[in-house]
Amino acid sequence: MAVEQTMDLPERETARYILERLIGEWRRYGRLFSIVRLELPAARVADALPRLQAALRDADVLARWDEGELVVLMPETDQAGADAAAERLREAVREIPMLAGAVQWTGGSAEGIVSRARWAAARAV
Repeated sequence: MAVEQTMDLPERETARYILERLIGEWRRYGRLFSIVRLELPAARVADALPRLQAALRDADVLARWDEGELVVLMPETDQAGADAAAERLREAVREIPMLAGAVQWTGGSAEGIVSRARWAAARAV
């Protein structure tokens, strides 16, 4: 699995693999999950990373999705839990401008849930 060298984060390819596994578990076992999408200045990601990771549970996976864009894959998390996590993440890096959008999986595709999270982040402004 690919890992972002400079920040020791899983890259998009790895995040997508984990996301597809979560989708499979939802389909087979009905296990819910959510994602939180974070957008922050690319130059500030390394500064924010330790505080973001400290605000997450051990089961959550923080991964780089794109330049200045991170996703948090949150197994066994409903919409309310994802909203609360997004707020904790915002609070953890309050001095860094960051958009955070949370969505619970309800079906569709891996790219679709990330797009919905992007939209949720834009709405949260």
